[in-house]
Amino acid sequence: MMNAENSILVVGNHEVKENSISNMKVSESISPVVTIKPSVDEITTFRHSLKLLNQRELTSIINKYKIKIPSDAQKVSEVTYALEKSFGEGILSKEIFHQFRQAAFNPELDTTDGFFMSFNYKFTDISEVTLNSKISEWKKNLEQDRDSDRNTFNAEIELLDFGSNSKGSLFKFTRRNERFVYNSQNMLSKNYFEVHQVVVEIYFDKQIVYFQTSNSVKFNSVKTIVSNFLISLADDKHTKIKLTTPKMSKHLKFSFREDGRSAKVYDNINPNTIKLLDLFLEIENSTSFSSFQCVDIKFDHEDSLNKDLKDRIKSQAYGCDIGDLFNKSEVKTHILSKRVILQIEFKLVYTTLDANEIPRKHIILAGIVNDKSKINALRIYIENNEHTIKDIVKDAYKDLKDVFIGSLMDSALKNEDKIKKMLGIGI
Repeated sequence: MMNAENSILVVGNHEVKENSISNMKVSESISPVVTIKPSVDEITTFRHSLKLLNQRELTSIINKYKIKIPSDAQKVSEVTYALEKSFGEGILSKEIFHQFRQAAFNPELDTTDGFFMSFNYKFTDISEVTLNSKISEWKKNLEQDRDSDRNTFNAEIELLDFGSNSKGSLFKFTRRNERFVYNSQNMLSKNYFEVHQVVVEIYFDKQIVYFQTSNSVKFNSVKTIVSNFLISLADDKHTKIKLTTPKMSKHLKFSFREDGRSAKVYDNINPNTIKLLDLFLEIENSTSFSSFQCVDIKFDHEDSLNKDLKDRIKSQAYGCDIGDLFNKSEVKTHILSKRVILQIEFKLVYTTLDANEIPRKHIILAGIVNDKSKINALRIYIENNEHTIKDIVKDAYKDLKDVFIGSLMDSALKNEDKIKKMLGIGI
């Protein structure tokens, strides 16, 4: 059995004291959100989850949600027993149950990378009952098609958390693709199944789908299943729902010159670039992030649309070790010449509170990719992969993702004045 000891988490030049299981403070507790006792299946799932999680993962969730643990619970087995008892009595909320379950069964929990897509249909009256019913119907239709020897998917859909329309519903999509291997010695083939699992968030009110994976092969494989499910969910055979890259096209408003008789029109900036800059600046408005520096930026090349040039350069990148690229005149000139930003990589400071409520700052390297030549989606990622700050990076990515979810499909720009000031074009 593992001994519960204090651990020191080193982040940069800071030492962050991380509460161990044996030092949980009973006073650090939160009022339960849901007091309804769980079902037998949920209790079994919760127990299964606890058996799969290690001490660090248990401690992380206990600290994050300030779960009340008896002071005499010293060993991991005693802590898990206390958690099982609290959950069975309905003391732990449904949200905490989902956290333990996701930590144990999420196929790519630690991924700090993902793809955004949008769909062209407005769903209404989506409920947890509706989703579960539609998933059962979808499975039944899939089995019927398979029994009739129709060419169909070998796939599964599981609703992990309904959430809400504004929060997004969490699914696990699984697809099994049959593959073959030919043995040249006995001249016979064998088959096997390549399994792709991806956690997917669907925001029905915002018409956004988020694929939590860094693997573009898995993304493309599961994307087809998601699209098929959305069509069946629409309950309209004549509705054609397509998953596409989120529309990244916005224009700056014109402004009148000082004489009041003529207007300045900002038509020398690519609409795609304007929206990308707006999303980038929106991160700066978040209370979690500060101290931005763009360290790498990639544009489409000025000859990229010239199909007559066989040796044309498709992209042009700039990087720097010190300073912000958005302050460089050459970068501003490219933006003001209708060049499209394909990728931005930036450093930012992410602020967290340790167990003693002391602010700790962490440097995060993140990026945005909007290059359709690579993949037909918007990708957001965090580059940091240090094991010692894995939980911090995971939280940072969640906050970064939430910023994009809140602004991606907005019809109006949120940082128009900041964009003009950045490019030096305000009147």
